[in-house]
Amino acid sequence: MEFGTQAFFERLKAGIASGDQEFYNELDTTVERSIGHMVRSKIQYPDSDDVMQNIKTEVWLRISMFLNSSECSLPAQRNAWLKKVAASKISDFYRKRSLKQEVSLEETTDGGPSSGRPSESLLLREADRLINYRRCCRAISHICNLDMTPDRLLAVLYNGIIIPLSSAGADKKKGAPAALVRHFSGRPLSELRSTLWKALCFLFTSAPPESLLEPLDRKLQDGWADAPFRLTPREITLVTNRVKGSVKKHREQIMGGTLDE
Repeated sequence: MEFGTQAFFERLKAGIASGDQEFYNELDTTVERSIGHMVRSKIQYPDSDDVMQNIKTEVWLRISMFLNSSECSLPAQRNAWLKKVAASKISDFYRKRSLKQEVSLEETTDGGPSSGRPSESLLLREADRLINYRRCCRAISHICNLDMTPDRLLAVLYNGIIIPLSSAGADKKKGAPAALVRHFSGRPLSELRSTLWKALCFLFTSAPPESLLEPLDRKLQDGWADAPFRLTPREITLVTNRVKGSVKKHREQIMGGTLDE
């Protein structure tokens, strides 16, 4: 079944509404079938597999917006939406690779082959990225160490970190609790943790430290791993606002760098 067809669009709506776990496997398969050739024609293996996973994650994160905006669209328009997502992730791949090559080139031409010193402009750009990356990691670490059940921690990390960093408009400021419930309801928390890690690895230019989610993992191992996600949109909103207050209270430590020790 092609991604843009009306039949798959109806299947998409039904799968999201029911929270059918098998549906997400079907969505991944359909995305792979629809744009896999496009990705592999532009990016070689094994990088193509990583980019495909990034595309699937992005589709999953934006699927509720797609459903709301594509009800009256033609199949070609829906397919164009998917291709646009794919093209964006392909561009991200080449942008990051170009940045790595730029670092290597700057080290050779500006600092000399032995000094390894990049140019001042490159240092400033990378320093800015690194500062934001570290602040985000400290915020995530702070959240994971809060005295909350893992379902609430996962809800906050998605609604307060992943969705705002991946979205525009209202979702960037308020998150998308209703969409999270449609996507998450009934799914085991261990699966949501795995998807969370993939999303974080995609969002950050540098992979997060493996220890970042350890406090969350310990709670999941304490009898929560197979528990289904059952929070309501209101509960997600309330717990997100509560945690935002805690992050704001510790803003100086998060911005300044004392929470990551």
